[in-house]
Amino acid sequence: MYIILSVILLIALFVGIYFNCAPQLGGTASGERLKRMQNFQFYENGSFQNTIETKMAISFGEILPLMWKSLKGEGDINPKQQIEVHEFNQIDYALTSSEEIGITWFGHSSVLLQLEGSSILIDPVFSERSSMFSFIGPKRFDFQTYMSVDKLPKIDAVVISHDHYDHLDYETFLELKNVVHRYYVPLGVAAHLIKWGIPENEIAEMEWWEETKLNEQTTLACTPSRHFSGRGLTNRNSTLWSSWVFIGENKKVYFSGDSGYTPEFKNIGEKYGPFDFAMMV
Repeated sequence: MYIILSVILLIALFVGIYFNCAPQLGGTASGERLKRMQNFQFYENGSFQNTIETKMAISFGEILPLMWKSLKGEGDINPKQQIEVHEFNQIDYALTSSEEIGITWFGHSSVLLQLEGSSILIDPVFSERSSMFSFIGPKRFDFQTYMSVDKLPKIDAVVISHDHYDHLDYETFLELKNVVHRYYVPLGVAAHLIKWGIPENEIAEMEWWEETKLNEQTTLACTPSRHFSGRGLTNRNSTLWSSWVFIGENKKVYFSGDSGYTPEFKNIGEKYGPFDFAMMV
């Protein structure tokens, strides 16, 4: 009995240390960034809130089998055979007109957007697993070819919708930080990127309905979504989640992020629409 208890305690100690020290977890906002979060309209008692009440209660008995299946990468969502894809190359990606919209989908929510001359990478996840572990967790589908940072064209900016592992990938950002020097993220998410070595002055942290200029012809607007956030066991909703609007001189594109249905869709459409292209991912 003592041996069993000792083993359990050692495992618990290891897990506790790992979950507090693993770089994949990212960082925690402090100083002026934390003060800005605390002043945000939908931030209460240390957590961000949706614009409408959204209950996410699930019993411990229900969540255990889901967690186990997720860690093992099991479930009935996996395709029965290899997925045929078109290998990305920069020649095909180049547009002949600055008024065109180019969309390249890498799977899940990873998208490369070309809008009137601007190249914007959204929620890039190029690792084998969307997990804090490299050996266990949800695994990417069996494609004929996989995307990687070294295959990308020149990227003007990276945009992130929220900090879940299947949208904000540690390994991908370790490579991106050497080739991209402008990042747009919701409130609180900058702490992760700073922890991973991305200079603070390269990150624009935004709240809902805030706009900024990527360049003279391209405007980015951070807009509401209905979701949640968190990368650890104890930091649920510690960072903001968002959708995004991309506005060129002639075209407009909408990216929903991981949003459930929300009345904010109507508000976003009225303020920024109509859109030439919408990505509901």
